[in-house]
Amino acid sequence: MLYFWMSLTAAAIVAADQLLKYWVVQSIPYGGIVPILDGVIHLTYVRNTGAAFSILAGQRWFFLLVTFLFLGFIILVFKKKWFPAPMARWALTLLTGGAVGNLIDRVAAGGVVDMFELEFIRFAVFNLADLFITAGCILLCVWVIFFEKNAQASVPSPEDSPSSRPCGPDLADSGPAPASPPAKTLSPELSSSEEVFQQEGRQ
Repeated sequence: MLYFWMSLTAAAIVAADQLLKYWVVQSIPYGGIVPILDGVIHLTYVRNTGAAFSILAGQRWFFLLVTFLFLGFIILVFKKKWFPAPMARWALTLLTGGAVGNLIDRVAAGGVVDMFELEFIRFAVFNLADLFITAGCILLCVWVIFFEKNAQASVPSPEDSPSSRPCGPDLADSGPAPASPPAKTLSPELSSSEEVFQQEGRQ
C-alpha cells in the first residue's frame, strides 16, 4: 500500500510541475515578471538548458544520461530494498517526481522552464520540480545523518536469528531436569504390624 501512495505522490508532483510550466509559458512573456511577494519572490519565464546558474548550458544529452542513470538507481534501490525506512523512501519519491518533471522538459524542448526568482538574494531561477528535488535531498540527508544508524542497530544480526540456531533440543536452555518422585517409605505403624505378623508366623 505504501508503494501505491508513493507512486501517486510522484505522479502528482510531475503533473503539478508540468501544469505550472504550461501556465507560465502561456501566460507570461519570456523574461516577464509577475509579482508574488514584493521584495521576496516573483514569477518569471526563462528557459535553462543547463543546471543551476546555467552551469553546463547546452549539454542536453549529458543531463538526459544523468537523469536516466539516476532513475535507474532509484528503481534498483526500491527493488533491492536498500533503504527500508519510510522516511528514506519518501525522500526518494520526492526526488523521482522532480527528476521526471525536468526530464520531460529536456526531452520535449531541450531545456527546462524556470519561473521562481528570489528578490532578496542573487540566486538561480528555479521551478517546482527543483523544489521537490531539493526537499528530497534534504530529507534524505536528515535520514542518513540522524536515523540510519538507529535503523541498522535495530536489525537483528544473523547470529541472533532463529534460523541460525542448531536444530534439536538445546540442553543448556532446557532448564533443570524434572525431579524424580520420592521413594515410598512405610510408616512406623505399618512396619511394626509387619513385624508382628512375621513373629506369629514363626510360632
